[in-house]
Amino acid sequence: MNAQRGTLNIMLETEVQSLDPQVATDGTSFEVIADYTDGLMQMDADGAAVPAIAETYDISEDGKTYTFHLRDAKWSNGEAVTAADFVFGWQRAVDPATASEYSYMLSDIGQVVNAAEIIAGEKPVTDLGVTAVDDKTLEVQLNVPVSYFLSLMYFPTFYPVNEAFYNTCKDTFGTSPDTVLSNGAFKLTDYQPAATAFTLEKNPDYYDAGKIALDGLAYQVIKDSQQALMSYQTGALDMTLLNGEQVDQVKDDPEGRWAALYEAEQIVLEQAVIFPLYGQCNAEMVSSAVTGVAFHPVALNRVYKNAAKSE
Repeated sequence: MNAQRGTLNIMLETEVQSLDPQVATDGTSFEVIADYTDGLMQMDADGAAVPAIAETYDISEDGKTYTFHLRDAKWSNGEAVTAADFVFGWQRAVDPATASEYSYMLSDIGQVVNAAEIIAGEKPVTDLGVTAVDDKTLEVQLNVPVSYFLSLMYFPTFYPVNEAFYNTCKDTFGTSPDTVLSNGAFKLTDYQPAATAFTLEKNPDYYDAGKIALDGLAYQVIKDSQQALMSYQTGALDMTLLNGEQVDQVKDDPEGRWAALYEAEQIVLEQAVIFPLYGQCNAEMVSSAVTGVAFHPVALNRVYKNAAKSE
């Protein structure tokens, strides 16, 4: 595909909070970061994981070792994207000094070896189960098989960071076009945080190659339905918000995982142990002259890398 120069005007609902992939937590920031950064995998039109920086990958028979073979890709400063860039980015994500709110994506969700221990300060970041075998080969070790691991790879927390470039920026990393590198479909050329204004240009190289008080109410994040029920029964809390269903025992079984999620949903609907507060719905207005914008319900709501405009 040949890159087409031009301007794609986009309205963002909220201000971007951070352009640091390991620090960002909000959907708007993720969307902008993903405009100019690629991870190992990306989403196709149906939301399935397909190769991005990873050209191919191998999964061990026991499902606990992933080996990604990287394609030829360059950062916007001309340097090659290497496996070491992913190692550094992932190590930043679990480093307590980074204080990434999404570090659990590597530990609880991704089950990367030693991620939980590093986050807890019990092991050094160099013990993380991710290795640059060579410039084009990345090996990842998991504690247990995770059937959705490939889909996690397009989540920005797993994006690469060029260590040498980062070291020239340090605390200013991700605060201006000069402190950001692109390896994706666009380059960041202008960034005005106060006005939430961005200018993105197509990148030709891409196509070429706890417990708190809230308003006087007790609020607690609880991760299993049994503990929630005990809270009701003891009268300790008037309302409990349950943060996710636990289906860890079927991480390695895609069909079993969906069955477990469906069963959990039935419990919610039939016993009213939990009820949803709202369902998200987005209304999008897109010019008839624009094609190729992809919309997804999870991770990245809008993806523009295949967007095109007709005159």
